[in-house]
Amino acid sequence: DTTCKYSGTPTMVPFAFRTHTHILGVRVSAWREREGAWTFLGTGDPQKPQMFYMMQGEVHPIRTGDILHMRCVFDGAGRNTTTYIGPTGKDEMCNFYMMYHMNNSHFQLEEGCYNDSRFTVPLEVRVPIEESDKTV
Repeated sequence: DTTCKYSGTPTMVPFAFRTHTHILGVRVSAWREREGAWTFLGTGDPQKPQMFYMMQGEVHPIRTGDILHMRCVFDGAGRNTTTYIGPTGKDEMCNFYMMYHMNNSHFQLEEGCYNDSRFTVPLEVRVPIEESDKTV
């Protein structure tokens, strides 16, 4: 799980996403939280082709102060070695990339979000793994 507060000033409008893990990844999902209300952004099977998928449903702009949450599900069943976070195929990682547009000529690129946090996804925006396979 990871959580980031968007501190940029231009509003981002995401329209597509892609997920990425290495071999143990089963599911990557993301949400936007604004003033305590959660909105589902997308979910994907990271073992499917590495391409961007269009976000479904209505547009969900990301504004200053919004909190972005990402959750990764891994399956290490039958594995008897320690798995480390890292860039190689024998390591593991978890990424949720978004394509977005914005109206701003002075945007400063942020480095990304790499913190470790725990959160509880509200029931009304949860997507069971078997249902989310129909999404992407």
